[in-house]
Amino acid sequence: MNPLTFLRERKDFWPYLILFFVLGFIPAFTTSRYVMNLLVYFGMYLLLALGLNLMVGGVGLLALCAPLFFGVGAYTSAILTTYHDVPFLAAFLLSMVTAGIMAYVVGKLALRVSYHSFAIITLAFMIIVQLIVYDWVSLTKGPMGIPGIPRASISIPSLGTLTFNTPVRMYYLIFIMIIISVMVFYRIQNSRLGRTFIAIREDEPLAEAYGVNSSGYKIIAFVIGSVFGGMAGSFYAHYVKFISPEIFSMYLLTTILIIVIVGGTGYIEGSIIGALLFTTIPEALRMTPELRDLIYAILLIVIVIKAPEGIYGRYRERKRRKRLQQTENEKGDGNEAAA
Repeated sequence: MNPLTFLRERKDFWPYLILFFVLGFIPAFTTSRYVMNLLVYFGMYLLLALGLNLMVGGVGLLALCAPLFFGVGAYTSAILTTYHDVPFLAAFLLSMVTAGIMAYVVGKLALRVSYHSFAIITLAFMIIVQLIVYDWVSLTKGPMGIPGIPRASISIPSLGTLTFNTPVRMYYLIFIMIIISVMVFYRIQNSRLGRTFIAIREDEPLAEAYGVNSSGYKIIAFVIGSVFGGMAGSFYAHYVKFISPEIFSMYLLTTILIIVIVGGTGYIEGSIIGALLFTTIPEALRMTPELRDLIYAILLIVIVIKAPEGIYGRYRERKRRKRLQQTENEKGDGNEAAA
């Protein structure tokens, strides 16, 4: 399809283009290491949130294992590039594949149980993998972690090797991943696959009555979401150049859950808003370290009470009500004119 035709037909894609434009030109105004670091973490949180949002907001799977795929991707990339001299791009792709395989195994086992039990089993798998990483010292170096992970680099024929060895270059690497991820999830959201996911989330028995294999589609959503978790993990390993078993942290799990729920489940925009808020708010609260946790908790409570469907979900609901009210007013005016 012609890009101009696509943009005319898909006016809802314009906000993403504006986002890409703004993110792409930020380094033209500042190359501050602090700002670049914040934006990099925004990108990683966004990748993880998009993956989890597909599970929670897509097919209604409460998966408590986002750090599992993040950690698996990080360790896969770190081990391959550090100890086996595998090129970054190959290790990056294998990290995504490994995370997808792990998700398929976990999903096959966990989907045999009910909704709430599924959440507990996914959490249990994350803890089991963390223990394996701690104890398999010959492969993962255990609690000591893996230091000296090489910087990401890509060999381009006829141009040489591009090494991402500066904050700006690493930022543009995560920026490319953001573009790819948003476009993939946008395509899923506006496809038959996305509509099937929504049907399962809204009424699974009814969807199955129409011949939908809900378990199969849940595994598809689970695997797709995990692949982007593996992508974020691989990037993280080469960004900080050190990983340890603490990467499978409950803090990361709660942060991504908060981003998805507060931003608005089921919406790409919700993940973007949530990732932006919960990258910047904790940093802003560093100015008041004594009250940081208290203010953070109060903000969460206020947001959840005022917008239980999430910030973007609340905006969509208000927009829908306004449109309905406008339609009713137009009908009323038409009836009066007819009378």
